[in-house]
Amino acid sequence: MNDPAVIEQETRQKKSASQKQTKSKARTVLSSSLATGFFLSTSILVEGALGDHSLEGGMKANDVKVLQQALKEQGYFTYHTATGFYGDITVEAVKAFQKANNLSITGRATVETLQQSVKSASAATKSSVLRQGSTGQEVSELQKLLKQAGYYKHEVNGQYGRVTTEAVKSFQRNQKLAVDGIAGPKTITALQNITAMTIEPVSNVSEPKPVLRSGSSGQAVQVLQERLQQLGYYKEKITGQFDTKTKEAVKTFQKQNLLTVDGVVGPKTWAVLESAKAVGTTQQAQPILAAEKTATTTL
Repeated sequence: MNDPAVIEQETRQKKSASQKQTKSKARTVLSSSLATGFFLSTSILVEGALGDHSLEGGMKANDVKVLQQALKEQGYFTYHTATGFYGDITVEAVKAFQKANNLSITGRATVETLQQSVKSASAATKSSVLRQGSTGQEVSELQKLLKQAGYYKHEVNGQYGRVTTEAVKSFQRNQKLAVDGIAGPKTITALQNITAMTIEPVSNVSEPKPVLRSGSSGQAVQVLQERLQQLGYYKEKITGQFDTKTKEAVKTFQKQNLLTVDGVVGPKTWAVLESAKAVGTTQQAQPILAAEKTATTTL
């Protein structure tokens, strides 16, 4: 004769074991989906794995490694491998991701941040890989982004030819990505991040730019540093602070572009910086026509 108390206890144990097994499977599936970039929207899976708790600095766990892999796939986590340790590099990667996705910039991977990272990883993976010979609307969008960032100076035609390939290589080189001329998820994501920061400040060409010099700070300095970085003069972190490194980069740019070398970014320096005639570090400087110099004073 079976004891009812024993039967009830065995039933509870079986139910508990079943729940643990289901949660473990859910964690494995979602971890795999993050690593490969495929998003599974089932709420059970989200709750069963990364979505059921936040991640933060100092933690060491497999969930952190999965997060790092997702951020790395999108170009935010720049360390050569996912470590599983939530250190300063991961904090900065999460902050960059949160900023790009209009989330609260805390560096802490909240449930909202984790779920968005899965969606974004999926979108990045599903994006077409574009290369020389590709054609169509996606190529046109790529050319528009490259044009906004200052790397593509030609007509947007939807044809991925030699000029587009060289523009992509130049961007990859400046962003320290693999220089292969192929626009894959990492390159496109990095390009989208750059243009999201630069397109708004420079879109209104009629608005006069402020004169910048040592001690200046703010959005205008950030735009200046980004443009100097694109041209190969500024190798440091974008800070929005006109420091010694920024001044040296400006002076080198001015010298290379046959401008007055004073380290001050006035109307003439701004005009050349924003023009298609801006000379990069690897190009040969050409004399600037007097008429062009005069025209810049109106900016």
